[in-house]
Amino acid sequence: MLDYKTYITKIITQGDYTLSDMEERIDKLWLDGKLSQEDRDELMPMAAQYAKDIYQINIVTKLAELEHRIYDLEHPTDIYAI
Repeated sequence: MLDYKTYITKIITQGDYTLSDMEERIDKLWLDGKLSQEDRDELMPMAAQYAKDIYQINIVTKLAELEHRIYDLEHPTDIYAI
């Protein structure tokens, strides 16, 4: 019998996945009854810890974009003034 928790743990510790994909996999196994609630509760934070940095970089990049847009809205310039 395949121990799904051990299998997913090995994949998580390799870190070669995006967080949303791994969360989807864990939830599917949990919904299919192949992982217990306790397993799910343990694997979700572990998945976030080992996820590709790309996910975190995207959040930082998006935050910087939003800060720039907010600044532009708070400090409008009249492009027609000459």
